[in-house]
Amino acid sequence: MVDEFQDTNEIQYQIFLPILDYLKGGRLFIVGDEKQSIYKFRDAEIEIFNLTRSDIRNSVGENNLLVLPDSFRMTPAICTFCNYIFKHLFDEPDESFGEVPATDLVCARVDDKTGHVEFLISRENEESVKNSEAELVAKKISYLIKENKYSYKDVCILVRKRKYFADLEKVFIKFEIPFTIVGGRGFYQRQTIADVFNYLSFLADENNSSALVGLLRSPFFNVSDSKLFEISLNKGRSFWRKLNLANYDAEIAKISEILSENISMCSSVSLPDLIHKIINDRNFLSIISSRNDSDQEVANLNKLISIARNFNSVGFRNLYDFLTFMKDSIANLADESQASITLNTDAVQMMTIHQSKGLEFPVVFLFKTDEAGISNSIKTGEVKVDKKYGLLTKVPVDQNYFEEYQSAPIVLMHNYFEEKKNNAELKRLMYVALTRAKDELYITSAIKKDASFKKDTFINLLAKGLKSDFLCDEIIFSDQLELLRIENESFVNKNLQLTLRIPITTEIELELSDREDKIKNVAQAEINTAPIYSQEKGEIISASKVSIYSQCPLKYLLTYEYGFGKLNSDFLHFKFDGRQKNQKYFSDSALEDEIDADDFRYESFENEIKDYDSALYGRLFHKAMEKSFYPNQIDDFVSDEFGVELKDGQISEKILHRLQNDLKSFSKSKAYALLYAAKNYKNEFEIYVADHDYYLHGIIDKIIFNEKKISIYDYKTDDIEKKEIKKHSEYYLMQLKFYLYIASKLFSEFDTFEGSLVFVKHPDDIVTLNYDRSKLKELEREITDIINSIRMKNSEKNIKHCRVCSFSGLTNKCIIN
Repeated sequence: MVDEFQDTNEIQYQIFLPILDYLKGGRLFIVGDEKQSIYKFRDAEIEIFNLTRSDIRNSVGENNLLVLPDSFRMTPAICTFCNYIFKHLFDEPDESFGEVPATDLVCARVDDKTGHVEFLISRENEESVKNSEAELVAKKISYLIKENKYSYKDVCILVRKRKYFADLEKVFIKFEIPFTIVGGRGFYQRQTIADVFNYLSFLADENNSSALVGLLRSPFFNVSDSKLFEISLNKGRSFWRKLNLANYDAEIAKISEILSENISMCSSVSLPDLIHKIINDRNFLSIISSRNDSDQEVANLNKLISIARNFNSVGFRNLYDFLTFMKDSIANLADESQASITLNTDAVQMMTIHQSKGLEFPVVFLFKTDEAGISNSIKTGEVKVDKKYGLLTKVPVDQNYFEEYQSAPIVLMHNYFEEKKNNAELKRLMYVALTRAKDELYITSAIKKDASFKKDTFINLLAKGLKSDFLCDEIIFSDQLELLRIENESFVNKNLQLTLRIPITTEIELELSDREDKIKNVAQAEINTAPIYSQEKGEIISASKVSIYSQCPLKYLLTYEYGFGKLNSDFLHFKFDGRQKNQKYFSDSALEDEIDADDFRYESFENEIKDYDSALYGRLFHKAMEKSFYPNQIDDFVSDEFGVELKDGQISEKILHRLQNDLKSFSKSKAYALLYAAKNYKNEFEIYVADHDYYLHGIIDKIIFNEKKISIYDYKTDDIEKKEIKKHSEYYLMQLKFYLYIASKLFSEFDTFEGSLVFVKHPDDIVTLNYDRSKLKELEREITDIINSIRMKNSEKNIKHCRVCSFSGLTNKCIIN
């Protein structure tokens, strides 16, 4: 199956055609819409779509070509508008120019919304232009929000080129409209990034006065220009010296103290930690968060910290190297994308039409429809190789290199066909843009009264399709729309004659007082206290990490960040060697290979350490359960599975004898009977699942699938008394919750998830957790909060855990004061 086939090029077609034996086996299923072929700049060819359709028709007949005209997205008004426009624009298509035939949309939407289409036109040549095109957009959005019809996130603005975002940004800030640019470019050129660059530049060189002045004026310190002028009158060769002489001002003295502290530590801390510190020293983050584009700016700061971490991960790099990298990036990397943010943010989304492909929005604004594209005609000094026309360029006539170069007839032929193909794709691009709207569609343009429309613009196509110059107040037309409805449990088609009245708005009045109701009382203000997360994309978060962090963040830090798990493991082996017997220890039974594998599944607490290694025993028991032994063959099973290890001295007879007895006892329990009776199950089931920008990993001892329910069993080999089950289960519940969470992410078709802790010494006293889909949101928040804390490197001590922690001394106190 090939989806979005209209974007296929000839090379791709030639690759898969032989694989499918040139369509002789009937094994090709393609999905595509030729009216949405808009990637000519990436060599996509509408001819390939037409060729394949013809090949299928000739190979298996017309019945294998299915037309799907039904739209469950758009309201009747938008369907009628699109049909009316494109039946004129797609009239009499010529396939040699990449033109496509018109096919009317069938409105299959069944709610009571009729929809709305409107033009917002800015009259540029009138004596007083009250509303620019961007202001018309901002005011219309403000009215939609004021009427409580939509949220900001329901609105999308589509453009042909990214450069048009700049006009909207300025106006949206003026009108207090939150917005986000999807895949916006110019990451290194953002002001917030420049502010951090100035801060780091000053820390690296305190004599860099221009960086210091820029830093002081930024949201980091917000020093006024008048105060900066006053400081500049002090003596001193550098502004830093002048600043230190202004310590009579309490605020300036505080700033000087902060900067001095950061200068002293900038060479001794990692880059991400340094950036994290300077962002949180003052109220910089609070100021950034108060802006309309706060989500985007905070995400950009997170991205900068991630870039710093990746830069820092390569050895022998320091702050000076990073500043050189940033300076080069600011100068040369204008196309670096801004950080992506969640689409759940309540903000207007701005994106290019190509980015909107496959998406839909309740309200769509098509912005700057009067702007033309770039011509693909051969220019002087340009050489192009075309598969149809060969080598193309302009040449001097009679070797006269100082006159205008001329095009050969073959070049003129190429330019003619390119112009026709570009115009055909422009129509398809507009089709994609208009059909993104679900409920309301607004088309904006700036029009001069006596000027004609540029021929390669949307507004020119709309003028042809509607037969209007947009100088009137309203466009009215009637057209027949086909509807798809359900009657008597079957689909039926009906026709509706619809009259569409499309207003042309040139002015929108919006007083400042109209927006005052959006200003909240300070007492009612919601304060966002969320920190900047220093995140590493693609990080693997295991069940063991989450479990240990939930027990004690400091224990996690010592185990994973500082690598003391190996030291702890060696100490435990010392205790197991028989020199210290009959003493009670609180132990984590993790070996180095388990730490590397992020696998603490054999961890146990409060063991009576005598003459066996509880970690080794845990692994042996889990291995036995993985093999699904028969109860009447336990002795033979243990001998076959572990006999070689016994002979080599890797395990002792005592621990093997203990395993045999525990397996026999366990096989007689009700829990074993339940596990043994399961039909659809997996042992030692490993899960990797993507979540946000990291991956979750866990190995589940046993997972059972029953209709709409999943049951997870986690074996625990703690040598405890029955009365201690409740206390010990508390140490393992987070690990079990993690297993339930990742299972719910992987198996979305199941409704109920049950997790059970099975203590081998008391197998019928099972501790169980149950979650349905309604409760999983709460579990997701709990797991996500822990993961965010892990990634933030929060490492506070949980004193309550010290009594069972392997990093506690004989007095049950943490080794870290």
